[in-house]
Amino acid sequence: MSFDIANNRYKSILQRNAMAKRNLEKTVFEEWYGDDCKDRQCEYCLIKESEIRTLINSGKIRTKRLTTRGRTMEVDRRDPRGHYEISNLVMSCYWCNNAKTDEFTYEEFRAMSCNTPNIWKNRFTTQSNIAVLETKDELFCEWDQPGGIVIVLPYGLEGITEEKKLFCDILKLICNVNSQIKEFQINVIYKDTTTSTTVTKIRKAIDEIIEVNKDITFISISQLKSMWIKGSMPLAINKADKVLKAVYSPFYYNNPCLQGCNVNYRQYAYYEHVAALEITDALDLQTRYLSKNGSGYWYEDCKNDCDKDTDITNRPILLDMNDIVHNGKIGFISQRVLDENCCKDKDSLIDCLKQYTGLNCICIIDAPSVKTYKKDEKGKSLEYGFLSDKIRFLNVTTLLVSDKYQLTSKDEQIILQKDFYKSEEEVTICNSIKIKYVDFDLTYLRLHNNIYCNNATGNMKNIFLEPEYTIISLNDIADKSVNCPENIQSSVSVELSQITWVY
Repeated sequence: MSFDIANNRYKSILQRNAMAKRNLEKTVFEEWYGDDCKDRQCEYCLIKESEIRTLINSGKIRTKRLTTRGRTMEVDRRDPRGHYEISNLVMSCYWCNNAKTDEFTYEEFRAMSCNTPNIWKNRFTTQSNIAVLETKDELFCEWDQPGGIVIVLPYGLEGITEEKKLFCDILKLICNVNSQIKEFQINVIYKDTTTSTTVTKIRKAIDEIIEVNKDITFISISQLKSMWIKGSMPLAINKADKVLKAVYSPFYYNNPCLQGCNVNYRQYAYYEHVAALEITDALDLQTRYLSKNGSGYWYEDCKNDCDKDTDITNRPILLDMNDIVHNGKIGFISQRVLDENCCKDKDSLIDCLKQYTGLNCICIIDAPSVKTYKKDEKGKSLEYGFLSDKIRFLNVTTLLVSDKYQLTSKDEQIILQKDFYKSEEEVTICNSIKIKYVDFDLTYLRLHNNIYCNNATGNMKNIFLEPEYTIISLNDIADKSVNCPENIQSSVSVELSQITWVY
């Protein structure tokens, strides 16, 4: 029998008892709490751990604390003024333990929580929030007609700077160009806190630059810590109210070069992941998770050092959405997806992804990456970036590839090489997909027939033939409307692509 959960609870009790000069034997506590297989029950609301798991897997429990609390019973004191002794301990779920605090006695809180069991029962009978994917459902492709766009605000927009003014000018352009499109939604996401930016300040700041635009919807979320959340957002389904969500836990947030920089970059993965869930909730999108285990939170056993022998079908799939590129039928993922999922059996992972996404074929691209880091280059990752920065579908049959790379296929292995000689002949790969090498930045934003880019090249104009598409250079906006520093102008397209999500 394993007592890992009990031991974690015991460590906390041990520290508190030490301060109170009390002692509770570990074996006595383990016998009371039970082994890891025990189905414990809350003393107050009577919910069982198995029932909590059922509610989580059906999307009916969405607390942001599920990464650390909620899945197993906690230890509460009957008399909050007493000590952690077996005679004074009861099992309590996270919600009851949190509500009881250290104010109410066992008898008082039992009286207060008498209706809670009925609330849980009602949740069991309500419809699941998990989207049901049908065979006709396909992943949303960027050349499809989008229903809207999500834009995450930079920090502290109430204090307008040249860079933020440029951001608002881009927002204004999107509003104006897409204003004629029926039912196109523009959602501006911001973090609402009592100590930082509030909705009043944000709207006032934007209104100073943009005329009041009723087409913009402001959405407040609580967990936003970074504006770089595109990688944690879900894959959209052609049907407007469905999305596919994976767990967001990328390796590059563990970069040892970032250690000692006085910033805990690892925490941003959690905040960005939960912020993405909050956004999909606000947009009223049904979420289906890339896991048979249900809700796409970090699980206790879902870590970067996970057991490589664990069957991939029994745990959530880790995926940065920047590392999957698809045309609705065929998808490409980078080798990094296998590495992050500690996957020895790549066929099992591919089968799971095909089952969850509905893609007919998923190919692994062996893209160049550096898995080691130089200690003298703190804060700089030596990886070559995301797959979506290197390849991108123009349409169902054409794959755009940055001219910095060469895409080849040999012995059923697809390789993306850097700085190699490319043949003048047009090549095909993977079910006759044509490859076109381009000299422009693939982080452009595509909304209906409008292409927002950093600088439009002749190659881009040939790819997006007018009058079908309108190419809009963001640097031209900067030059005309804002006297921006050169470093801001050069990073405009990168910033816009990182803070937007089209659905």
